[in-house]
Amino acid sequence: AKALSLLDDKNIVKIYEVGEEGSIHYIVTEFIEGMTVKDYIMTCSPLPIEEVLDLTKQILSGLLHAHEKNVVHKDIKSQNILLDENRNVKITDFGIADVIDDDATKTQSLMGTPQYIAPEILNRELLTPQSDIYSVGILMYEMLIGKAPFTGEKAAVIMIKQVNHPLPSIKSERVDVPQSLENIVIKATAKKLNNRYKDVTEMLVDLETALSTTRENEEKLILKNDVISDDAMGKTVLLKDIA
Repeated sequence: AKALSLLDDKNIVKIYEVGEEGSIHYIVTEFIEGMTVKDYIMTCSPLPIEEVLDLTKQILSGLLHAHEKNVVHKDIKSQNILLDENRNVKITDFGIADVIDDDATKTQSLMGTPQYIAPEILNRELLTPQSDIYSVGILMYEMLIGKAPFTGEKAAVIMIKQVNHPLPSIKSERVDVPQSLENIVIKATAKKLNNRYKDVTEMLVDLETALSTTRENEEKLILKNDVISDDAMGKTVLLKDIA
């Protein structure tokens, strides 16, 4: 409720009321006539490159507003992005969002969706808006390819891949994706924060030139020392928490 009360943006579902009735807690939001990005991907995959860029920019615009209010969503995924009849993005489900303040220094739980969760949340490191950027990068991959990059039968397996498996090549699956766009996804999903976009604004600026002719001959971005070791992960992530 604290997080939701701070938000008012065209790319975030409007919240009308938060309350409780007996033991039931509820949130009243605006009704969006349309579908989720997940449904859209399942119906129209692969999405046109220009549309992926447009949807990503809208998502980042909504997150920019949230981050300016110190709100981190923590569960950005295709199921939580609604599209209205005009393909306008509406971010929903801030149910596990956190407000960054002097008392919120580290993530307290592993809440999130395995296919999209950022490595630092798994390792219970400092809470940062960069975690949402990671999830947006995973979502971009899904919109371009039609599936999330890391999959598995168990949540624990998927989360281990999030920590120490490199992002599968986009261009090997879809040759029409320019290297500049794949590089943006690679940087957004960097496992270490110092290799990732430092904030949403930096990523938005990069997206503006993604299809520019000046970037036609861009080489693939190679992130050095971006894998988090199994030992480092084992110290902080208990498999029983995520199995």
